[in-house]
Amino acid sequence: MALAADADGRCEIFTWDARTGTTRRVTDSRDGTLHCAVDADARVWWFAEDRSGRGRWYFQDFGGGPAVPGLAGLRPGLPYGLAVSDTGTAAIGLGDGRRTTVHLGTTGGPGRPVLTVDGAALLTGISPTGRLLAVSGPAGSDRAVTLVGCSDGEAAEVARLSGRRGRLWALGFAPGAAVDGELLLVQEADERYLLASWTPGGGLRSHDWCRFDTEITARWYPAGRRVLVRQDRHGRSTLATADLDRCTLTTVRTPPGTLLDAAPHPGDDVHYLWTDTTTPRSCAPRPAPGCPRSAACPRPFPAGTATCGRPARTDRCTPC
Repeated sequence: MALAADADGRCEIFTWDARTGTTRRVTDSRDGTLHCAVDADARVWWFAEDRSGRGRWYFQDFGGGPAVPGLAGLRPGLPYGLAVSDTGTAAIGLGDGRRTTVHLGTTGGPGRPVLTVDGAALLTGISPTGRLLAVSGPAGSDRAVTLVGCSDGEAAEVARLSGRRGRLWALGFAPGAAVDGELLLVQEADERYLLASWTPGGGLRSHDWCRFDTEITARWYPAGRRVLVRQDRHGRSTLATADLDRCTLTTVRTPPGTLLDAAPHPGDDVHYLWTDTTTPRSCAPRPAPGCPRSAACPRPFPAGTATCGRPARTDRCTPC
């Protein structure tokens, strides 16, 4: 994993290898580094920003090496999303305070603008083949989700999903799916929140059997049409597995408390970041990895980014 942790009073990016238990520091910036990711090829990405929040995405091999610009030739901007396809295509969203532009290109190669919208928007995913992008605007607007197709060096709007009748949030494309471009969404309807999906040619489909009375978020499992759903209700978090083919919802057992993040992994494993107000940190099921100086991140993550969006809350490193 890649994680943000305190380093001499500022946030920096570290890697942690669960197999060996080793931690490595990746960044060393005067102003700190907040945003990070790991792609399917185990490359570590981070956003090198200045005090105004503007900067560029870089990556390197998980074990170390030179820092390479994610896409060459891009001007510094505000971070509005990063997505990397299985085929090595990188998409980067950057803002200038007035507009948001999504750039596309081969990882490490030159980038080209494929979409520019007024105001702030968030790049929320790229399909496994790199042929389709999802960009999110205000959840209750006519441009809640915009689908953009990219082929032969050209980009064109494929579909636009409106949230006027109920807010709509895009959560990412299914990995390695037989149908390239199945997008997972959360839809608000009748004061409830339900899973939805969009496919090229099939349009938007609401999964009415999977609805909740409070807000939810979700992630695809690595294989199959299953989704891990996280719900926060009355100060408690719960997890469930939704099978979109069988229309079933199965509870995933977790200890009582709050889940700050959760992700499914191969082999049906589920990794989650858990906390409560009664359990001392040293008694947690599996403490987060320690770094040279373990303390809470002094700066919160800004909202509306591709990272977890939460500040560190323990006396140890907090995974993003």
